[in-house]
This record gives sequence, structure tokens and C-alpha cells, in this order.
Amino acid sequence: MGSSSMKLVVALILSLLILGGFSAEAAGRINAATLAVTADKERRCVYQHKRCESTQECDSRCKSLGYPRGVCFIAVEYCCCRPKK
Repeated sequence: MGSSSMKLVVALILSLLILGGFSAEAAGRINAATLAVTADKERRCVYQHKRCESTQECDSRCKSLGYPRGVCFIAVEYCCCRPKK
């Protein structure tokens, strides 16, 4: 194996390790968001709705994963209806 082939293999391995790290971090954030949603639902959300009445607002259907640009985990399919502010 020549030195250029070796460099290519090393670069490929490093790329896979970096991508794997990002995937693991994203999976961890999704799991944490899911647990937080479940805990929030059990503590404060008595009824689950697809839509709220006109006097109420949906607390949120999109939970942030904590990334700077507000990437959301949209698999949350319920609203916690609260009085409008």
C-alpha cells in the first residue's frame, strides 16, 4: 500500500469516526428530548390534543434538541393546551 493510499484510508477512517460521533450526539439529544417530553406530559399536560380551542394555545408540538439554530424534534404529535397569554 503506497503512502497516498494510506493517507486516503486514514482520512476515510477519521471521517467515519467524526460522523459517528455526531450521529451518537444527535441520537442522545433525541432520546433526551423524548424523555423530557414524556416527563413534561406526565407532570403538566392532562389532556393531549391535536388542536386547542380558540381561547387556548398549543404549548408546543416541536421540542428543540438544543442546537444553536433551533433544530427541532418534530415526532411530538400532541399539544398541551394552555390559556392564551
